[in-house]
Amino acid sequence: MDIIFPPERLDVYLVRRSKVSSRELARKLILSECVLIDGKIITKPSHKIEKEVEIEIKENELTKYVSRGALKLECALDTFNIDVKGLVAADFGASTGGFTDLLLQRGAKKVYAIENGNNQLHEKLRCDKRVVSLENTNARYIEKGFIPPVDIVVMDVSFISQTKLYYSTRNVLKKGGSFVSLIKPQFEAGKSALNKRGIIKDPEIYKKVIENVEKEASLFNFKKINCVESSILGGDGNKEFLIHFIYDEEEVSE
Repeated sequence: MDIIFPPERLDVYLVRRSKVSSRELARKLILSECVLIDGKIITKPSHKIEKEVEIEIKENELTKYVSRGALKLECALDTFNIDVKGLVAADFGASTGGFTDLLLQRGAKKVYAIENGNNQLHEKLRCDKRVVSLENTNARYIEKGFIPPVDIVVMDVSFISQTKLYYSTRNVLKKGGSFVSLIKPQFEAGKSALNKRGIIKDPEIYKKVIENVEKEASLFNFKKINCVESSILGGDGNKEFLIHFIYDEEEVSE
């Protein structure tokens, strides 16, 4: 006998049943025609559920990783031809763990997930023995020895210029290691460069931002290998870029 309960929106139902992590993700999956109820595709997040049903979610780019940010790093690793299998990594600005998730799925041996906030890392990653969660950590002030030197650092930070974290990046990265960072120009150029919607429209500003990132990185002996525009816009609609550095063997003077 079916158990009947008060009508509930499909997007709410998916979260309650722990099928997805948030209503926003549920909405995107439903609108992308990825959610089936008893074998039938449902396309309205407001669709009412009144009894327990069989839910199927098609595998797609929204469910492949714990956050869409992973898709940006996925593009970077492929474009830059970086193989992380067997490597130890540090993820600066880990948040939910999109970059961390991708690294693990690509075969990384261990990932130090560094995040200033707390309780953001996805439960799947919290339970993964290959992940060392370092929440409540201000990545600006990491000294040598905080973690063992890693083979690769990935970075995705907001509301701060990433250049302020290069000192810490150098302190955790092995000589000759890779450093792949997501450049968010809106946090590098300053408010004066944004229009009323918080978007940068002037191509020259993007150019100057990238040049400054390269210049600041060179002060810590990070040698630029490549830089590409992300195929995915930022959540606010701004263009973003991915840059690949190698930590030069030459010693940096303190």
